[in-house]
Amino acid sequence: LPTTQLSVGGRVLAIREASSKLVFADIYHDGVKLQIVLSASSFPSQAEFVQTMNTFQRGDLIQVQGAPCRTTAGELSIR
Repeated sequence: LPTTQLSVGGRVLAIREASSKLVFADIYHDGVKLQIVLSASSFPSQAEFVQTMNTFQRGDLIQVQGAPCRTTAGELSIR
């Protein structure tokens, strides 16, 4: 469903940096855990991506909008 856009929110449980341009985060809400994929290419600039990642921390309540996808490990995610 590449054209489907979802908006989800929750509390950040974990943040994993795969590289300087790719970050995975797990969010939790109402008993459901969901992974979000944050890529520098989805931000207007590399600087904005870095600034967002520097203010983003475990325990934050966030809302994200994106398309559902599966990672190479097969985990359902929002990109």
